[in-house]
Amino acid sequence: MRSASEPSSDHPRTSSHEAYSKVAQAIRALGQNPSANTDWRTVARSLDWTPQHLQRVFADWAGITPQQFLQVVRMNAARQALDRESVLEASHSAGLSGPGRLHDLVVRLEAATPGQWKSGGQGLQVVYGFGDTPFGRALLAWTAHGITFLQFTSELEPTVTEDQLLERLQTQWPAAEHVHDPSEAEHRLTDLFGPNRLGAPLSLWVRGTNFQIQVWRALLALAPGQTTSYGDLAQSLGHRQSARAVAGAVAANSIALLIPCHRVLRANGALSGYRWGWERKRALLAWESLAQSPNAMDGGATATDGGAPRGTRVPKTAGS
Repeated sequence: MRSASEPSSDHPRTSSHEAYSKVAQAIRALGQNPSANTDWRTVARSLDWTPQHLQRVFADWAGITPQQFLQVVRMNAARQALDRESVLEASHSAGLSGPGRLHDLVVRLEAATPGQWKSGGQGLQVVYGFGDTPFGRALLAWTAHGITFLQFTSELEPTVTEDQLLERLQTQWPAAEHVHDPSEAEHRLTDLFGPNRLGAPLSLWVRGTNFQIQVWRALLALAPGQTTSYGDLAQSLGHRQSARAVAGAVAANSIALLIPCHRVLRANGALSGYRWGWERKRALLAWESLAQSPNAMDGGATATDGGAPRGTRVPKTAGS
């Protein structure tokens, strides 16, 4: 018989919105203190969930268990240094022919013309909708040229609401015709984060300055699981003294995950800010670490390059 303080194992069905919020809180708790004394079961009880329920919901969203996530965080924390410079040198030699070439072939980036930018998208149709992803609720928008917007909501500080995301999209293309198509957005998000995302090239269509686009192309050259710093990124572009400007370009990215700004760390290897929450950033890096060595842990989940973990489903409700 369970005590009165023990949460019931018979949880009602958990909405996808609540599920990601709880998982994000768990990631924050595990990431803040990845020491050997940290017990993910204690974290579960602090959320008023049983360990079994957290494990099930966490795996629904992440494709890995809380135990595996904690092991990855511990391994990353134990690294003395990150070998980033050689990765960038290889990525940018011979026209991005380095280790990120596969990702570069899969994700194609096209820039809006100055005229399209100046007009605010006049004559352009932007289709958009919200949907659930393994990393939380997201707003996806696309045009005939490709995906132009992918951002996440957040219930944690700093909070980001659906209305705020819609305002960002409207600001980006104020003169365009905005068409709401939630069903197609759900379908596209499911394909985008599913195990078969590498089946066809993915087109991104961005609005940015020449320098910003340079930085975003450099990020696309990084292979999944590889990281860099703002300084190394600036140096690879021939702007050794422009780390601050590079940071601004990284922060201006409007297409989360697909333009992998989460792979940029501080010079000492510590996590830097992430506009969609550092919990997401830590989770993305952990999942990509697992993707590089899927058999490194007992029961480890495999993953697809540059995307959500292979086998991860995008649930309508989680924790069932």
